[in-house]
Amino acid sequence: QELHTPPINKQVTLSDLLKRSEITIGDLGAYGDQFKEEEIITEPVEIRVKYRGYISRQNEIINQTKRMERMKIRSDIDYFKIYGLSREEMEKLDKVRPQTIAHAQRISGVNPSAIQCILMYIKREYK
Repeated sequence: QELHTPPINKQVTLSDLLKRSEITIGDLGAYGDQFKEEEIITEPVEIRVKYRGYISRQNEIINQTKRMERMKIRSDIDYFKIYGLSREEMEKLDKVRPQTIAHAQRISGVNPSAIQCILMYIKREYK
């Protein structure tokens, strides 16, 4: 069985082969491993191998969001004293008065760089 993939010039694992978009788990039989073609088993395995990096990144984003939900912002914070925020960001944050960093992230017009400025300010001012 011929695989429609660029030549392989070094030793690779079956997992590495399966990460290639043009190779399916059924193609791996060409390398001596026979897989029982039960889609209920092979499909989840193939998805997990091919998308492991993406899944890990999404899980990290989820964990980071959970941490941000737990990071409280004091109600007495003065956004106009935070260096690095635009005037628009200061005004929006002052008007909304987010209770957590995650809430601040969801405010339209508040950029990720502003969130970093808030985090640095909180660390410096409220040790």
